[in-house]
Amino acid sequence: MPRRSPTVLLFLVASCQSCTGGSSNDTGSSTGASTTAESSDTGCPQGYEGCPCVDVDDGVCLAGLSCIAGTCEPTPASSSDDGKPTTSSTGTSDSEGGTPPPPCDTAENCQPTEVCFMGDCGSTDNYWFDVRVIAFEPNCADDFWSDSDLYFNYFEDGEFRSTSPTSSCPGAWPSFNLCYDSLKTFELQFWDADVFGDQYKFSFCWRDDANECIPIPPERLHDGAASDMTTPGNYFYSLTFTLRDGPCQ
Repeated sequence: MPRRSPTVLLFLVASCQSCTGGSSNDTGSSTGASTTAESSDTGCPQGYEGCPCVDVDDGVCLAGLSCIAGTCEPTPASSSDDGKPTTSSTGTSDSEGGTPPPPCDTAENCQPTEVCFMGDCGSTDNYWFDVRVIAFEPNCADDFWSDSDLYFNYFEDGEFRSTSPTSSCPGAWPSFNLCYDSLKTFELQFWDADVFGDQYKFSFCWRDDANECIPIPPERLHDGAASDMTTPGNYFYSLTFTLRDGPCQ
């Protein structure tokens, strides 16, 4: 049943006071001991069960009643005024005090550029993410990559953030966590650790038409993962993105 405005509630109270079971004195104050659903003086009071609706067009009745064919009748527990189910996610009717289901359980319930946080969908721009490099697989048989002890440096908006442990080729760092601000650019620079001097190998990031690094696309953050081939290089990569409950420290 729709919520009613204070004006309508006051009207119902006034209707109730004018239809009490007792008599009234000259000042209009009630002297009856109780309020009944029917008055011998005025008949059936508007808004009460079995009585006419306060406004037939708007269908206004007391709480728990619905205006049906101009008469206030008990609202069915299993349906709303428009006939649609009102059960909550726990199977409890709204009229019985049930809690409506949250807007989302997972990001799948949200738009492609949103994530689900504490039951609410929100733009990925509003959150931080834990990023893990599950795989980076260049052509390890090639002389350029063979026998490499790979590691990467992580940059946000061009600023250095952290260095990963080393990994043999192909690279994998499933336990190394990167905290990512979704409003900033994301870049990984891969290096080969060498006793004669580390050698730069490859830079990975999402790029715009000007070949500049950009933030991780919201659709990938929404998906929670990204696996594809790099361009250029044609190297396989796999990353995961996990929503954080707070900013990076």
